[in-house]
Amino acid sequence: GSLNSNGESDSVSPAKEQQGYVYMPPELLIRLDVSKDILKSFYLLPSLVHRMESKMLASQLRRAICFRPDGHQIPVDL
Repeated sequence: GSLNSNGESDSVSPAKEQQGYVYMPPELLIRLDVSKDILKSFYLLPSLVHRMESKMLASQLRRAICFRPDGHQIPVDL
């Protein structure tokens, strides 16, 4: 337990004693009119960006090695 202002032990349960509180600024508590479906689609955004980046890098690599079906013109610096 904890001590009160008189120095005596309070009968506070350990569960309540471990409970922490965090201050939330009011600007974080503003309600947004966005549907759950739209918010769920934001979870896909990182994988979409990663896939686009991979495709762009593959395209750059094809141009760098002058992509041809025979594939014999690969620059030495790659």
